[in-house]
Amino acid sequence: MTSSRPSHAVVLRGQSGSGSAGFDRHFEDVLVFELDPEDGGAPGLWALPIDAVEEVVPWRASTPVPCAPREVVGVMWARGRAVTIVDVRPCLGLPGVPPTRRARIVFTWADGELVGLLVDAVRGVVRIEAGMVESAPLALGPTRRAARALARVPASRVQAGARRDLDRTDSGGRVLVVVLEPGALETR
Repeated sequence: MTSSRPSHAVVLRGQSGSGSAGFDRHFEDVLVFELDPEDGGAPGLWALPIDAVEEVVPWRASTPVPCAPREVVGVMWARGRAVTIVDVRPCLGLPGVPPTRRARIVFTWADGELVGLLVDAVRGVVRIEAGMVESAPLALGPTRRAARALARVPASRVQAGARRDLDRTDSGGRVLVVVLEPGALETR
């Protein structure tokens, strides 16, 4: 029986369907979300395989957990159980920022337990074709261990109509999306 007590070492291993461990099909559907920079510039676009996503809900306050790692925001009651809420930013080496009204919690599975990932905003589900995918470069630094791949996606597919997104488009009108490996995000 799984304990409803939050773990202090959360390792995200999504219970994903076939084909989500890599781009071994001609396409993959992913949930694209934002992590806004502190300086108010264009957001970074990140994604998780849709097979690893259980549900997305608006941010609401959670109950803090004493002595938890900084990535653990707290716990909340969801889907009939206590669920650990993890801020994705510190897991990727990014500074934490307070949640805004656009923040969302993306529920996924970790070691058989439901976990909520705090993200700044959700753009939606996007289909990424194999031809859009590149391997994750070393320049990603600490984020590279969690990145499965990079994808250059047409800006129109990720609802990139905001003016601040224009800095992130390349000459072909595409934006860069970092596709994360659900099993590679972990708290320290």
